[in-house]
Amino acid sequence: MTLDAKAQHALDLHMMQRAIALAENGLYTTKPNPRVGCVITRGTDVLGEGWHQHAGQAHAEVNALKNTADARGACAYVTLEPCSHTGRTPPCADALIHVGITRVIIASADPNPLVNGGGVQKLKAAGIEVIQSFLSEQADALNPGFLRRMRSGMPWVRGKIASSMDGRIALSNGESQWLTGEAARYDGHRLRARACALVSGLNTVRHDNPRLDARLMEADAPFGIVQPVKIILDRELALPADRQLLLSGRVILAHQAPKSSIMTAMRRLSDAPCELEFIALDPAQPLQSLLRECAQRGFNELHLEGGGRLLGSFINENLLDELVQYQAPLVLGEHALPMAAIAPVQSLNTVTRWKLAEAQPLNGDLKVTWLRPDLQA
Repeated sequence: MTLDAKAQHALDLHMMQRAIALAENGLYTTKPNPRVGCVITRGTDVLGEGWHQHAGQAHAEVNALKNTADARGACAYVTLEPCSHTGRTPPCADALIHVGITRVIIASADPNPLVNGGGVQKLKAAGIEVIQSFLSEQADALNPGFLRRMRSGMPWVRGKIASSMDGRIALSNGESQWLTGEAARYDGHRLRARACALVSGLNTVRHDNPRLDARLMEADAPFGIVQPVKIILDRELALPADRQLLLSGRVILAHQAPKSSIMTAMRRLSDAPCELEFIALDPAQPLQSLLRECAQRGFNELHLEGGGRLLGSFINENLLDELVQYQAPLVLGEHALPMAAIAPVQSLNTVTRWKLAEAQPLNGDLKVTWLRPDLQA
């Protein structure tokens, strides 16, 4: 059955939206790879579908083809350009060509230098019709960190803060548990789970003794989660050995200490059951060097979990891409601690006006998501 142009466009929209929904299944598991979904169709019939589940395993196209009995003459909807190189898995473009796919609709181009248009070129050279940039904005929203890292060598930085209505995060004595309710805390763990790494400061770790994990998501994520790496900004390598975050996972101490201090810290923390690593930061640009080091380790999204000093330092250096604020229905007053330690502002004409991305009620609290207006993923 041949569809007219309007019906075909509506069908393409529906199928690509399905592919994007499939890609979202890998939100907590694919890191450092992108989240990708694929749907194989013939006319209005879905022949097979799949998504990329874990790094090193089959890509979305291959998983979809495994679920397809006969793909000859079929159409593939893919949320990211099929790869054209051999890495830990064979090229997906070759797989689509081999089974006789005749039409491929792609949401987003893959900026990975190993792909970067190569997949499209392969498909076109094989005589396959290729449509590009179809619902790209929706697909890109699943992979801001991957796209940023491939294009600029830097990760996406998301800050999360729980505050009162007047922008305060704790009483003057440091009391802050709990400003917001369970729904906001659960949503915060959801954001943690999608991040490659959580970043916190030594003061927060000393005061709150956090686990720095996404444990609230473990029971509810249908396809599991990969726990994020924990990064502690620990200038002098003074992290106490009794902190909960050292009990599991991978912990990176980002420091500006001499080599002798590294050896001392290694001995002091030698009984910790975690996997311990050290990053030496450039004293002239510690945060920028941290982001570069994280990108080199394949970290796409960084999630800030700390106080006003940590958040303010990233804002002051224009290194924060996204801010998620959980606002409690409380007013704490001027003596409470502010949500961000910001450098003095001399004029409103020089202040960055952030872009409102979302405002969502959460059982009495308010979740507000802000994006830096000059962003390019």
